[in-house]
Amino acid sequence: MPEPSDTLNYVTKTLGLSQNHVIRLYRNFKRIDDSGSGFIDREEFFAALEEEETHVTKELFKLIDINSTGSISFDDFVRVCSTWCLFTKKDMLKFCFDCFDADASGFIDENEFKVLCSAVNKGSPMFPGNFDAALHMLDDNGDGVIDFREFKILDKRFPLMLFPIFRLQEKMQRITLGEKRWIEVNQRIEMGRSRRLYMDTHDGDEPRPRKTLLPRMMKLPPLAPDPDRIDAMKRGKAL
Repeated sequence: MPEPSDTLNYVTKTLGLSQNHVIRLYRNFKRIDDSGSGFIDREEFFAALEEEETHVTKELFKLIDINSTGSISFDDFVRVCSTWCLFTKKDMLKFCFDCFDADASGFIDENEFKVLCSAVNKGSPMFPGNFDAALHMLDDNGDGVIDFREFKILDKRFPLMLFPIFRLQEKMQRITLGEKRWIEVNQRIEMGRSRRLYMDTHDGDEPRPRKTLLPRMMKLPPLAPDPDRIDAMKRGKAL
């Protein structure tokens, strides 16, 4: 395994990745690097994800390949895993929205919407009628374009349309640390964020540990009367 880099030091400190996590990431990186070159090229990347190249997957590769070399190093691999695999649903939707907002206007126009519908679902029709009717249906404020708020509404109305995006995240999680481990990492991040928020609003005091509540005592049914014990008590009183 290579010497720890600035990227590795950053993600281990920020995300709390353990040495075992990094080792596992490196092993999976080597497994994907079928040629043994020390880099993952586009073909190896998409083969590992079992995905065809689409507009979205190309944008994802661009996110990793910051130097536009057509291949990614282990540092690049760790960096994108530590972002993409921890994206919330809102993060995923924003990434998808930005992918198709080609002119970075903050809106998806008619032509960009057609590209989105064709690319995400490989040309399969998702809407009744034509694209113009679908765009009009989703354009709540009638300005002829879809903003991010309307894009989130699109996801609620047609969840299957953007399902390939979330499937892509699940596959990325699976070929790196596994979904369970990424959930654990995310929980640690959220706990750390809550701790810092508490300290910021309580003059730097550490949050108090939560008390472990003992389960309530079960209320036992009354004992059935013991005739022999009652007779003995009566005899004792008579004496």
